[in-house]
Amino acid sequence: MEHIEHQISKVKAGLEILSHTIDGSLTEVKAHMDSVGHILAEYTHDRKMESIGLMAGGVAHDFKNFIHIIAVNAGSIKDSTENARNVRRCRQITAVCRKASDLVEHMMNLTETGELPTKKVDLNVEVKKGVTLLQDALPERIRLETVFSEDMSSIAGDPTQICQVISNLVNNGREAIEGEGVISITTGEVILEACDCLKHGNARPGEFAVLTVSDSGPGIPPEILPKIYDPFVSGKKGNGNAGFGLAIVYTIVRRHNGWIDVESKEGMGARFSVYFPIAQGESE
Repeated sequence: MEHIEHQISKVKAGLEILSHTIDGSLTEVKAHMDSVGHILAEYTHDRKMESIGLMAGGVAHDFKNFIHIIAVNAGSIKDSTENARNVRRCRQITAVCRKASDLVEHMMNLTETGELPTKKVDLNVEVKKGVTLLQDALPERIRLETVFSEDMSSIAGDPTQICQVISNLVNNGREAIEGEGVISITTGEVILEACDCLKHGNARPGEFAVLTVSDSGPGIPPEILPKIYDPFVSGKKGNGNAGFGLAIVYTIVRRHNGWIDVESKEGMGARFSVYFPIAQGESE
């Protein structure tokens, strides 16, 4: 895969830089060693998520068929009986099947199958659509703020999946905030040079649209931060409302050939910055 070769080349480049700076200061050597560590960590996490996605996709496909059979038979039994107790039990079975079906859909979203999305998308437009829907779903104690960069270039993507990223990140912030608080969404563009990409294994030079979602919650504990995108891992102590939210965000962003940079300190909230490549022909 192209991004695997890119990551390996970055590792080699980092090692080469390291070899040329051995005679330099220990600070420079440590910085380059850290950058190689970041690259290898991201590479390992990508491989792990791909394995989880393949396994989840295969299991989910079979479970979807099983759930459908159970739901159909429960419906048939409900329609053919006059026993109130049995009718109530069949309705409970049907309700559980709906929940299980939703879980299966989340599992299937972890797979990275399909072609890279190529439709040109205006990130500002998609964020505004998402905000319109999310504002009504947020409790009154949480304020949603937005700052949009003007004249944004288009990105190549799937509007539905991008809306899913926005929704999941905002919901993650909502779960993190225990009392009153603020969730902030901003958009912007950046041009990255090679030296800007050393702290993230999937980063690369070029022009990117950036979606940033930050919250005023308690922050992510440092022991959880390295595995924040794993399924059923919560950023809150006590495991919180763990599920597939950030795992799906990670998968969608990688599918769009982008990456996520998360910054958080306990007591100071969390900030997720999502980098999407500018669509070809959009940059000036």
